[in-house]
Amino acid sequence: MDMPKPGDPHKRLEALVGEWTGPETVHPAPWDPAGGEAMGEVVNSWILDGFAVMQQYAQIRNGTRNFAGHGVFWYDPSADEYGMTWWDTMGGSASHFRGRFDGDRLVLVSDMPQGGYCRSIFDIGTPGRYSFLMEVSPDGEQWAPAMEGAYERSVGRVASTSGSEEGAAGSGKRRAGSRKAGSRAGAPAKAGRKTLPATKPAGRKSPVVKAARNKASAKRAPAKKAPARRGTKKAAGRRR
Repeated sequence: MDMPKPGDPHKRLEALVGEWTGPETVHPAPWDPAGGEAMGEVVNSWILDGFAVMQQYAQIRNGTRNFAGHGVFWYDPSADEYGMTWWDTMGGSASHFRGRFDGDRLVLVSDMPQGGYCRSIFDIGTPGRYSFLMEVSPDGEQWAPAMEGAYERSVGRVASTSGSEEGAAGSGKRRAGSRKAGSRAGAPAKAGRKTLPATKPAGRKSPVVKAARNKASAKRAPAKKAPARRGTKKAAGRRR
């Protein structure tokens, strides 16, 4: 049995895939009256062999992660529209967004549990960047901004259609291999490891020490008698 393959509508989500970071502005809202500045961290990965994109999101404010969310983007061929199912740390039930592309903008709308509507707009018209705008409305006609962000893709972090991020992993392995090679080829010694001074092999002495010892040995050695010359001694017992 031949399995279905993702089509062109699924491939339109390709621009979202990758790891992203960027500044955010949180506008005053009933759930956040003060609002403020934040930093967003987003990881979008292909899942289900390219039929859907999974999002992991975290918001950082004042150096601390204060909010996180998990979403799945998918395409509904029966309605010819896109969906996003969303869960977050607000602790409520899942939110279900539906919508379509308007040019390069993916526009998705959901009913809010407390009444009114929430609209999420993903502008993916610029390669390597995308902007996000979340708006709220009491009637679906008049919209007010709730949160917006502008994200850039982290270099070398593009997830594959299997969601395995093979290219990024390969780059990491190559970088790790380079560091190991550098450590072997003259890298500084690790902390706590003593480097011993260079020494001569055991049993070998320098020429100066050899000369001094030879001279001392020559002084201590007894002088040898020179051999007698032939014909200078008288034969034993011979008289003149």
